[in-house]
Amino acid sequence: MQERTDKGFYARFLEELCGTLKEEGRYEEILELARMASQLHPYDGWQSRQWRVCWP
Repeated sequence: MQERTDKGFYARFLEELCGTLKEEGRYEEILELARMASQLHPYDGWQSRQWRVCWP
């Protein structure tokens, strides 16, 4: 159960961080975060976030 809680916290944190970075135009950092997240959790849709950065 703890793993799900940690994973949920991680996902919410990254969503918030990526939103802030996008507002600041820091797209390269978003791509790097999404790349790392997709390696940790490959089935959670982080690849699609990478595409949204490139084509908002």
